[in-house]
Amino acid sequence: MPKFLLYLPFSDFKDYYENKALGLIPISFLNNNCDVVLIVGKMDSEKLKMKIYETNNLDTEFYRNWDKVDSLAKLFYYKVRNLLVFDEIFSVFKILKKEKPDYFMSFNNSILTHFIIFLYSVYSKIHKIKTRKILKLDSDGTSFKNSKKYVKILISIFYGLISILYDKIIVETSCGYSIFKAIPFFGKKLEIVPNSISNEYMNNYPEIKREKTIITVSRINKIKGIDILINSFIEIYKKNPEYNLKIIGPIEDNDYYNELLEIINKNNLNNKILFCGLKNRKELIEIYKKASIFCLFSRYESFAISRLEAIAMRLYVITSEAGCAEDLKGYNVKIVPIDDLNVSINSINEAINKIANGYNFKNKKITSYDDIAKMILNDDFYS
Repeated sequence: MPKFLLYLPFSDFKDYYENKALGLIPISFLNNNCDVVLIVGKMDSEKLKMKIYETNNLDTEFYRNWDKVDSLAKLFYYKVRNLLVFDEIFSVFKILKKEKPDYFMSFNNSILTHFIIFLYSVYSKIHKIKTRKILKLDSDGTSFKNSKKYVKILISIFYGLISILYDKIIVETSCGYSIFKAIPFFGKKLEIVPNSISNEYMNNYPEIKREKTIITVSRINKIKGIDILINSFIEIYKKNPEYNLKIIGPIEDNDYYNELLEIINKNNLNNKILFCGLKNRKELIEIYKKASIFCLFSRYESFAISRLEAIAMRLYVITSEAGCAEDLKGYNVKIVPIDDLNVSINSINEAINKIANGYNFKNKKITSYDDIAKMILNDDFYS
């Protein structure tokens, strides 16, 4: 039985992660008859039935947004700082020596992770242990692309060097692939492996009469463009007062949330625009089954799992270009420019008209995490 180990450094693993990539990836390898090991900072969930190690490190100050780096000193600080969590390095290295996994995947692109893999690679070579090492980049390449020139050069050198440590480096989108593939050495290890969703969203549920409801599933944060959605709905409501808007997700930015409430109150739409909070999987599936239109007008996304959920649940999906939305064209998704209120309004109106004229909510096949696990376990993936 092959052994798969997933490393999630500094993570505080919550119950709801079970329905996200962090939980669904190890579950998919279990479903493919693997012995699965998970390393986290802290485990706050009892749902995952696999071997779990906790390092008790929740230091999450590792830097992702290279386009915000404005000095070499700051770049050096954020890169080197992560290398100084010595107890994390020794704990994870000790676990790797003990477990000797056939497949290792890291969900974190910090220098600490790469140093641990360097140590383990040396140990593996000495002791003739074969472990296929995979780095999963949680990035569409936008931050790297928008970086200052000297930052981009330094990060390219760094990426080129770390690529020696890994058998495969996976990105979620074709956009990320097109940006990163030009980096020497790094690009040769690169592979597109899209995210997926829980199998429960892909069940062939009986079609029910859908409500005249527009939904979004998103954190309440300005980068998610909820202001664009609310301002679009204000215009939509004038001609379609039978429609409602439901916003599902946790409040992450209270100031932004209060700004949204002001817009809603100013337009007297308190009973038509509802903040529903965070929902569990069963509750969310019921919302998807009843709704007609899904909108996500994000200003930035790395992938946006909720779009896939909405596609699988047969909603009419409208999304901004963020998060490489072009990869979803095969699912008949309507793509609109970022921050374009007029196009967003017109697209929702178009959706309402199509639904009124008998739009067919077709079942659309999504690649499952079980399929992705099979791909990674196949020797052809590494050739």
